[in-house]
Amino acid sequence: GKSSCENMLSASQFALIKKQITESEFDDRKRATAEEYINRHYFSTAEIIEILEMFTFEDTRLELAKLAYSRTCDAEKFSEVYSLFDFESSVNELKEFIEKN
Repeated sequence: GKSSCENMLSASQFALIKKQITESEFDDRKRATAEEYINRHYFSTAEIIEILEMFTFEDTRLELAKLAYSRTCDAEKFSEVYSLFDFESSVNELKEFIEKN
């Protein structure tokens, strides 16, 4: 279920998570680190956008966005994430995923 934006990470906790993701040397390690944190915490849409912006590959962003949707405390704002994608097909795939979940 959706959690509200209570019990959110503090700004310093979030900064630390971003640092950990950034410091992962290889893309797949970086992605695994992001997935780990997304599965463990709730985030605001704005924070999810910051995390997705650390990744250059569209398909990585897409998979992380799908994972993050259920961990987003303000899911009504989640459509703001769409602007991060270059391809209409990515946006459509994400929209379809959200409709089903």
